[in-house]
Amino acid sequence: MLESCDCERVEVAKSIRLLCGLENFKPQNLDALAYALHWYEGGMDFGDAVHLAMSAKETGFKGFDKAFIKTAKTLQVYPEVLLP
Repeated sequence: MLESCDCERVEVAKSIRLLCGLENFKPQNLDALAYALHWYEGGMDFGDAVHLAMSAKETGFKGFDKAFIKTAKTLQVYPEVLLP
């Protein structure tokens, strides 16, 4: 969990954004990282947010984690996260 170092979500997201500004830091999919950071700041687990952003498809994203699904609905993410 990224917040385990007693940092707030906003601080963690700010730090990751600072990394993105470094010349030698080149994430594979900067757009997906931007979406993931936005969703993370909104309360989604960072790992879930990255996974969702990297595998986004128009048909929807299926998951069993009810807390993840609830957070995704609250944040109105696209694609919609559904139970299988």
